[in-house]
Order: sequence, then structure tokens, then C-alpha cells
Amino acid sequence: MQLARIFRLAVLSAPSAVLGACAMPELPGELVGAYHIEGALTENQCGEEALPATDPLTFDVQIRRDERSGYWLQGMPPARAGRFAEDGTFSFELQQIYDVPTTTGTPSDEPFLTSDPEAAADPERFDRQEAASRAACRLTITEKVAGSVLRKGGTGVHRSSEDGSPDLVGENAIVVAPVAGGNCARVIRAGGGPFDQLPCRASYDLTGQLVEEQE
Repeated sequence: MQLARIFRLAVLSAPSAVLGACAMPELPGELVGAYHIEGALTENQCGEEALPATDPLTFDVQIRRDERSGYWLQGMPPARAGRFAEDGTFSFELQQIYDVPTTTGTPSDEPFLTSDPEAAADPERFDRQEAASRAACRLTITEKVAGSVLRKGGTGVHRSSEDGSPDLVGENAIVVAPVAGGNCARVIRAGGGPFDQLPCRASYDLTGQLVEEQE
């Protein structure tokens, strides 16, 4: 069960795209600051097999804003919309649903429609499919980045503060939880799966240095 491929700490990044000859999409809002971020892992309740958490975590990000929203842009557009307040606090969240595959060869692999008259006439066929549906496991994966930018204003490139204090502090948290009504016992370690427990949480403490700020 290759769940570890799904649960990689993305820090709200969108998948990279090959733009080729296409023009670069217009960036939303105006730049608040471009930051080099370092993250220190503080917990991983899910377990390393289920959630391989890089430590330390490093990446570059732009925080942008307009009159209505804040934007978190890591790598290529699109940016992730969220909240950026006048006091410099921010919050960005991404939630996804993941359907855990069943083992091949189970009744859930049977097609709902079939041209085989004998298979279609099997009185237990729909019972098996219904049982497989009840045993299905769906996981909600919620990733949130929240924190504060500590300095704004000025122009040009800012290398570091004189006392070495960060220009951004925050937390990156990922919470994995089973959707109500499903049966996720098989993805717990006791059931042969990779998760130490469910629901579970992994989190980083983030600090950032300002690389470029709004002119």
C-alpha cells in the first residue's frame, strides 16, 4: 500500500507545470515579500512510513495580497488564496480527499455494469459491491500555514536583520483524518497499514528571511 507517495509535505504548493511556449500567468495582487523559509519538524504522529517528513524543510515563497485576499505562491502559479491581515498575520489552507485503493482482486474491483449474463444474474454480486463500498477508506488531508510577517516597508533587497531575528514566523501543519462512515482500520499499523494512528498530525515551526519586499 503505497500511501507514502500521497502524503508528502507540500506546504501548499501547486504541482509544477511545463509552460513551454505559453506565457507566464499573471501573478495575483501585489508583493508583500519574497521569503526563504526554513522549517523544523516538531511532531509527526502519522509515522515516517505514512508521512515522510523532511527535516529540516526549506523552500522559497512569495506572499502577495490585494484588497480581498492574501496569496501564497510557492514555485509556479497558481497561487493559493487565503487571508493576509493589516497587522501582518496570514493563514492559508488546502484540503483534499484521498480514496485509499483497495487491494486488487477484491469484490470492489468488479465492474458495476457487465455484459456477462451469468455475472449479472449472480444474486450476491450487489451485496458484495455494497459491502466493499462500506469498507472503503477515505482520508481528509488538511494542510495549513499560519503566522506573521514581522517587518514591512522599505525598498530593495533585504539580506537579514541586524540582530539575526526572522522576518517571518509561523507553523505548517498537516492533519490526516478518516471520513466518517468509512473503514480505515487497514491503513493503521495494527491492521497492516503505514499509519501509526488516525487521525494524526505533523507540524513544522517556520522561520523566514526576507529576500525581496514590495517597493
